[in-house]
Amino acid sequence: VKPRITDRDSNLIESAPRRESREGAGEGNEPFERQPGADAKKILLNAIAASRKHFDKEERLVFPLAERILKAKTLSELGEQWLSRRS
Repeated sequence: VKPRITDRDSNLIESAPRRESREGAGEGNEPFERQPGADAKKILLNAIAASRKHFDKEERLVFPLAERILKAKTLSELGEQWLSRRS
């Protein structure tokens, strides 16, 4: 399954407002800053979107190119090295 940036991911990232207003927030109902958790959520969603974009490029471009250029033995050795680093 290829990772993809979905419409839902894009909508969540783009629609997150930076500031909100609330009735009774000080004199004149001036806007207040968003909660720190909301900013963390936006940062996390951006990281997820960037990761999905990166993985998509690997799947579509890098891996097929490697399969065409490198020998099966080299690919196998690279796979084993990658696995040993992840363990």
